[in-house]
Amino acid sequence: MELKSLKEKLQDLFESNKIKSSLSLLKQELSRESEKYSIFLSIGRRFNQVQDQKMANTIDFNNANIELNKIGESLLNFIGTLKEVDLESENQFIHKEVSNHIAVFTEYEALEKVEDFFNQLNFRNISVFRVNDFENVKDDEFDLIIFDNRDLPPCFSEKKLDELNKDVQQQISNRIQKMNILIKESSKFLIHYGDFLYWINFNRERVQAANSKFSLYARTKEVIEFINTYRI
Repeated sequence: MELKSLKEKLQDLFESNKIKSSLSLLKQELSRESEKYSIFLSIGRRFNQVQDQKMANTIDFNNANIELNKIGESLLNFIGTLKEVDLESENQFIHKEVSNHIAVFTEYEALEKVEDFFNQLNFRNISVFRVNDFENVKDDEFDLIIFDNRDLPPCFSEKKLDELNKDVQQQISNRIQKMNILIKESSKFLIHYGDFLYWINFNRERVQAANSKFSLYARTKEVIEFINTYRI
């Protein structure tokens, strides 16, 4: 798209308060070789963070609007600085689909086998970690967190938890504690992969459950598609 047409289109979108559409169009038209691409990435990252917080209900309506207005001002200023050299030429088009990054926490001994399992489901950007390494992993580097909880027995209620032996109680409680940290301190969505766990019933807005490779594939696709509807 020519620079003049692009700016006109972006301004029309901006006046209609369509920030996401503006950013998506810029993502399509900007050259990654441009010196301004890093500025665009920063604006896009801020937008995604606010959208994540809105969807996770970790930011109130007024504060979200304040942040989006600031992002809108940055976007409008950015549009004004664009030059022809910043745009992707048609004969140099690069496929810009960004694959989502997924973290998997597991207790299984062979991490490469877990990674291979997810690769077979056609999810390529998978990073597999030990559950005990949880505190050392930066969750903001990932779009989705999967807890491979197949090592946990079914637990239908807190009362049932109290009836289990102490070691199993501790194992389940420790896993729930880690997932609670993500629920309370981030805006990430989670997938519990394993047998029934009562804790999920209290966190349905943020946690999906899967108990087989078939449902894991479906839940992962659904959550990623949902995330991509509101992010750029």
